[in-house]
Amino acid sequence: MKRFLIIIACLAVSASSLFAQTNTYRTLEPGMKYKELKGIYNHKDYVKSVSDPYSKTWMGIGSFFMPGIGQIASNETRRGFAFIGGSVLISTVGSYSADKLLDLTVKDADGNYKFTDEKAAMRCVATLAGVGLAELALAIWSSADAVKVAKVKNMYYGDLMKQHAMDVKLHPSFDVTRTSNGLKPVAGMTLAVNF
Repeated sequence: MKRFLIIIACLAVSASSLFAQTNTYRTLEPGMKYKELKGIYNHKDYVKSVSDPYSKTWMGIGSFFMPGIGQIASNETRRGFAFIGGSVLISTVGSYSADKLLDLTVKDADGNYKFTDEKAAMRCVATLAGVGLAELALAIWSSADAVKVAKVKNMYYGDLMKQHAMDVKLHPSFDVTRTSNGLKPVAGMTLAVNF
């Protein structure tokens, strides 16, 4: 009887440690957002699966050419609109600087173009160069972020659909066995591991 209790105690301890390691599966709920998921998943641990709902490649390419579109396609609309808002703000500054530069440009009597104020024109050119660099930096940042979001969301949906690598279940079992003294109840534990 002592052996039986020791075996059950050992199984219970090992099962509880196993469930503690896979605790992330029990905390998942449908509809979780990237902000919550990035604390559970590390995008570097992502392994591509055939059943992934989001293509990290297309999300990255889309977000490079139109910042925020990859995040929106990954069902992270607020995050996507933040990138779109940043892009609109940068473009507005660029448009204002380009208009100012055109206002400073005049055509002289010989048909050549020149600036009415050289210093103001150079500031506008420098601002336009900065705007170009800012747009490029935002596009790269948005693209990298969209890839991270797609990876994390793919891992989340894989776990949510129970497509993780290992599933461990511990079930009690009871049976009756025939002995020389008659029928005797037997208790045990069943450990099921699915890969």
